[in-house]
Amino acid sequence: MDNIRIAILNAYDRVCTFLDNRPPKALHYYDDELHEYLKGAANTYTFKADAHHEDSVYLTEGNKLAFRYRNRDYYFNIMQVFRDEDVVEVEAYSLNFELLNEQKEVYKATGAMTFEQYLNVFDYEKVITLGNNEVSHKSIKHEWTGTDTMLARIFSLASIFDAEIEFIPQLNEDYSLGRIVMNVYQEHNDNVQGIGISRTDTVLRFGKELSGVKRTSNISDLYTAIRPIGRDGLTVSGLNKIEYDADGKVEFTSPSGNRNIYAVQARDRFPSNLMANANERYIAQMWNYDTDNVNVLYAQALAELKRNCIPQVKYEVDGYYDTGIGDTVSIADEGFNPPLYLEARVTEQIRSFTDPSRNKTVFDNFKELQSEIDPTLLAAMNKLIESNKTYTCTILTDNGIVFKNGQGSTALTASVMDGGKDVTNSLTIHWKKDGADLSTGKSITVNAADISAKAVYRYEAVDATGGVRGAHEVTVSDLEDGKTQYLHVKYSNDGGDTFTGNNGEDPGKWMGYYVDFMQADSDNPNMYNWVKVEGPQGTQGPQGEKGNSGGKGDKGDPMGILELPEEPQTKYEGMLWKNTGTVSGFTRDTVYIWENSTWKTFQFSAKNIKADTFEGYEFNGSIFKSEFDFIKSNGHRVVGNSQMSDGEIKIDSVESINLGGGTIAQLLLAVLRYNGISISSMGQLYGQHDTRVTDRSIEFSNAFMKTMLYDNGLSIESIDANPKLSVIGPGGISLIDSSGSANISPSTFNGKAPTNHASSGTGYGVGTTANYGHVKTRNDLNASSYVQGEALSAYQGYLLNTKINSLGKPIVKAGTKVITANNGGTSMLAFTNAQLNSLLGVNNSSNTNTVCCFCNGDAAACGAHFAASYVPEDGGWRVVTPKGNFTNGSPFRLNYTVTYFG
Repeated sequence: MDNIRIAILNAYDRVCTFLDNRPPKALHYYDDELHEYLKGAANTYTFKADAHHEDSVYLTEGNKLAFRYRNRDYYFNIMQVFRDEDVVEVEAYSLNFELLNEQKEVYKATGAMTFEQYLNVFDYEKVITLGNNEVSHKSIKHEWTGTDTMLARIFSLASIFDAEIEFIPQLNEDYSLGRIVMNVYQEHNDNVQGIGISRTDTVLRFGKELSGVKRTSNISDLYTAIRPIGRDGLTVSGLNKIEYDADGKVEFTSPSGNRNIYAVQARDRFPSNLMANANERYIAQMWNYDTDNVNVLYAQALAELKRNCIPQVKYEVDGYYDTGIGDTVSIADEGFNPPLYLEARVTEQIRSFTDPSRNKTVFDNFKELQSEIDPTLLAAMNKLIESNKTYTCTILTDNGIVFKNGQGSTALTASVMDGGKDVTNSLTIHWKKDGADLSTGKSITVNAADISAKAVYRYEAVDATGGVRGAHEVTVSDLEDGKTQYLHVKYSNDGGDTFTGNNGEDPGKWMGYYVDFMQADSDNPNMYNWVKVEGPQGTQGPQGEKGNSGGKGDKGDPMGILELPEEPQTKYEGMLWKNTGTVSGFTRDTVYIWENSTWKTFQFSAKNIKADTFEGYEFNGSIFKSEFDFIKSNGHRVVGNSQMSDGEIKIDSVESINLGGGTIAQLLLAVLRYNGISISSMGQLYGQHDTRVTDRSIEFSNAFMKTMLYDNGLSIESIDANPKLSVIGPGGISLIDSSGSANISPSTFNGKAPTNHASSGTGYGVGTTANYGHVKTRNDLNASSYVQGEALSAYQGYLLNTKINSLGKPIVKAGTKVITANNGGTSMLAFTNAQLNSLLGVNNSSNTNTVCCFCNGDAAACGAHFAASYVPEDGGWRVVTPKGNFTNGSPFRLNYTVTYFG
């Protein structure tokens, strides 16, 4: 039974808690089933959990589940939750919501496109990363006339390219989703594997991996001739085709001038009418196919005839074999007459981490094989297998394996299966509790009072010869309800085997700690995580007075490691002795074990080892540990250990921080793995910090913000009630919050002017009525001609303004007035100097700064021409005519224009 630790994440991919059946106080799960399907390598996961556990509130729709199982990552969306007072049932699907729910519109390719080109159209947001692509050489033109979900559109695309696809989620170190990789394979056939691997050398046998094989065959839909009809009535009558079998005999024929394809050998095996001529015993079938190519029509019709001119055989196989989805295996059932040998493909796997009896494998794509093994050898081999086979063992319960508050009981019942046959009663069941013999029998009863926190119950199934034919174990736990977390600390001088005085309250060389929801400290040293905290040895103090000798104790084998400066006189098998002296032939501070009447090296320690090479030794699976204890410059004490094991280097420490209200413990964790670095500071809100470096990204995060630097971009995300996300990548910048999103890309700036116009270039844009180009400005007034793209600068405007101001401001007045003529005179007063000053609004008009122009305002009354002159002697402007033909005192109209230059 596998114990898989499952992370529960919120909608923003942050871990809320874990499902874990190992820690007694954790949220446990049971009745789980992991379904893996061939199509898309998709998965579903269902399970049940305790509704009373406080962490069960995180089992809600929209949250995520993530775990690692057998070197593969799994990532699910919780889709449906059923809850009552006691139980939470969860159903979760793989893939993210965008693939499951996002709709894709109609699409028609303008030309032949590759699989990757279509994917770029449908997945322009790059939700999927294209991995292996076995159909990259194909280009196809296709049209989708309806809408589909993203997932359905991708499956449709795979069907068009005769391909199979699998989606592989890849998790970050914090269980969040890193990316979804989609691998594309050629579709499975006799020559191509597709998803999975060919494991036909692996033979699954009835009675061992399989509990039953059923074979059903029928010819109700069989036919031996086909008449294909293509587009616009196209037939194969223009072809003359013959297909031969492996022995060179005619198997299929399509004679010239005939519209049918005939299965000759199938007709002989299944004649339609023995009374008819041999050439007329065919069972014919009409068949339509949309093509205007006669060769395509023939090939497709021949394939259809091959599938239907033989009996249709269906196989049903019951059993389970631990193999990958899509793998092809061999199946053997010698119980058939003759023995049945099949080749089949795994299309569905059902696994349960908590109840292996639920495990099941579903097969398809069956292909019947011929055996070339001597039946006598098979019988002998089967007999040998039968006498040495290991049975499938499980434990059934009537009340689960988790108690609460020391209340309740449960019955554990052994179940031993030989394939699909229950053989429990034919075997002897030996039960053990925590390794100690308990009882014999098919069932035992476990009371909550029988265990302290947890206990392991195991049984072995023994046959009549004493051989162990299988075993299974479960851990039964007793939990206590609680809401408040408590930090428990004890001390030890022997690494956590026993407590120091005062039940572990007296300081010692080792400090142990754990956190749970119970206020009382545990008296079990195994509940604590131990780190060495003993500081450097101080100056030796004065020797104390010698105490009284104690009484002589009972003689017995010493426990643990005996530390002596000389070789022990009394020895026993398995005795451990650490040489603390200078015994000849032994190394100081090395631990020896007494085995077969001789001392053998068991363990040695050294402060420094120097060697050019270690020959003949391997450190496989070794764990290297180093404890540390020091005081930082700020006065904080740090204790912990460094450990290198299982492909990672881990530094786990506790920093004691002195505050005004007391001392708190800050948990610090740094992990270096083969694929990245993780550094965490466990605290609340701003006190929690995480830094992760992987081969794909660098992440900095706390409870409010997360910043991730990828190999192709940067994202900054706030984690709060109104989340905001900024993404910077090759395509531009995206800014997203709850109110909407904005995208800044190179196309955003097309047709826009830069903020800096300074340039040494000689090309300038010329504006139109619709567009305004860049221009060159000049600071002088010396241009000899108009130049396109040049404009006045502000400095030129200043020069013009200065020049205009230096010329003064001209005043122009125009109008008409009636004056009185002098009798027979040629000169008449038009304006006095005072009248002209009043008209112009000045006080200094004269012939040096003013010009007056006059003309006849009524040509019918006066045909004379006028001129103007200034007459200083009478201080006025006069109108002069060469004709003196006006009657004295008669009025006439005069039009004028007056210009004053100042």
